[in-house]
Amino acid sequence: MEQTKNKDGIVATYVRVSTEDQQPENHRSEVIEFIESEFPEWGQREYADIYTGTSTVGRQEYNKLRDDIQQENIHSVVTTSVSRVARSIRDFSDFVHTCEVHFVFYVFCHVLIQCTHHPISLTEV
Repeated sequence: MEQTKNKDGIVATYVRVSTEDQQPENHRSEVIEFIESEFPEWGQREYADIYTGTSTVGRQEYNKLRDDIQQENIHSVVTTSVSRVARSIRDFSDFVHTCEVHFVFYVFCHVLIQCTHHPISLTEV
């Protein structure tokens, strides 16, 4: 999705499914519903991968998301669950660390992982 606002108004969605038979749309609708209720005025940028396995190397959209976080183009990232972002504790820790270093919040629908740098307003987390 095209960026429509600055970092303060961009929420990224990340969806990963494991097989070609699964559709990212199944997870996407839950994430979009959450964003529209919590961040109704903010722009959205979507990232989706169809990828099986534990490696993050072949996940093009995941790596693009990380690049955008590092370039400070994203305010928050929303996924349906931790397992959509990482399949190992190390990869999950690296992702959260990247978010924290760049002042980005990571939310998996209804649960906020908040860095200590600044508050975020969510009505029901």
